[in-house]
Amino acid sequence: MTRYTKGLTNFLDVLDAQRSLYTAEDSLVQNKAAVDIDLITLYKALGGGWERNDPVSGRESAPAANQLNKT
Repeated sequence: MTRYTKGLTNFLDVLDAQRSLYTAEDSLVQNKAAVDIDLITLYKALGGGWERNDPVSGRESAPAANQLNKT
């Protein structure tokens, strides 16, 4: 854009550069989403480790807490 405002290039070059930038940003977001999906798939394949915790008190949810009291 700076080169365009100084008269060193035409606006078509600016549009091409912006298109390249947007394509690269889109690719980055898609790759980050693919990594997240792959991590979830990996966690599921390894058996999870998903535990429900109460984010406020830090205690486990009621069903898991009832199991602890029975043992």
